[in-house]
Amino acid sequence: QWYQRRVRAKKKKGKKKGKKGEGGEMSVKDKYSKTLQEMDCLKHELETRTELARRNDARASDLKQQVTDWEKVVAEEQEEKLDISADMIRQYKTMQSTMALRIH
Repeated sequence: QWYQRRVRAKKKKGKKKGKKGEGGEMSVKDKYSKTLQEMDCLKHELETRTELARRNDARASDLKQQVTDWEKVVAEEQEEKLDISADMIRQYKTMQSTMALRIH
């Protein structure tokens, strides 16, 4: 008797099965609404990514402009440095020739 109760208890623990056709398959209307929801989610994600790409493009354009501006500044500074160096060399040569004339 105790063995029979135990066997019955084990049988009851099994997975319950529903009727065929229910739960396993979705109706056409359910599939359609699920597809519409997926489309809405994908559209929203596309809009978000498009906006992010637009912002990134704008930021990249700004950074490129900043790089161009800084390159111009560096070029101007280098040109000014060369001008100053040339002027100092000219002054040094003039001073050197003046000192040579005073000594002789």
